[in-house]
Amino acid sequence: MKYRFFCVILTILFANTLLAQQIHVRYRYVRSPVATLYEDLYIKDGKVISIQDSLLSTPPKTLGTGWYSSISVTPKSYKDMTNIVPKMYFISKLGQSEAKREISFTSNKQSMFDNEILFVHDEIEAPKWVIDYNSTRKIAGYETIKATTNFRGSDITAYFAKDLPYSTGPFKFFGLPGLILDVRVDGLNYFIWKAVLVEEDNHTNVDYNPKFKDYKKVSMKELVKINDGLNSDFKKKTQSILPAGTKITQEDNGRVGVEKKFEWEE
Repeated sequence: MKYRFFCVILTILFANTLLAQQIHVRYRYVRSPVATLYEDLYIKDGKVISIQDSLLSTPPKTLGTGWYSSISVTPKSYKDMTNIVPKMYFISKLGQSEAKREISFTSNKQSMFDNEILFVHDEIEAPKWVIDYNSTRKIAGYETIKATTNFRGSDITAYFAKDLPYSTGPFKFFGLPGLILDVRVDGLNYFIWKAVLVEEDNHTNVDYNPKFKDYKKVSMKELVKINDGLNSDFKKKTQSILPAGTKITQEDNGRVGVEKKFEWEE
């Protein structure tokens, strides 16, 4: 009896020590067929911030497959391209048995001609994960467990580590009983986040509540409306310069990115 009580006390002390430390996870994020960058996630005292770096990593000799393959990138032009992808911030807090999570993030409009940076407030329903405890893999030194869900119109596969008791992950992913170390959109060779480094006692000085006072503040609904309008305008302009009879086809609703359909559109 005394031994069991002692083990429980040690477990509680270990958990409290772990939760008091700052956790850092670096993900290698394949954002598109032409862009790979890093996303750094920090967690401390229930606060979470994830930062996608503006610098692309390991440039390919060509820009992928399909029509991308005809485009070559010289070292100089590749260096110039790093300015295309500015840093993005995703800010949230851990919660207990939450049905929704509030996430604030910085976002560029989805247009090559409009680079205004916005500060967006999003409220996300907890994904309905299906956990497969029989499917595991080692990632960044941790044993992880497979889980699947549909997140805003995209089928998702993730692997989470129960030994890291934080219900969060990169981008806007959360809701599993452990930190997500690998997450990706099914069937694609991009929209892939994979942890390449995990530090359980990181000492980086992190601002968990940046204000972004110079950025216009909008809701997620407003951002979606703005981006849908920009995509529609771009399609019309492109259509106008194509030969007569040529039509542009788009999958889904023409939206790019992981998020294709939103809760209010159900």
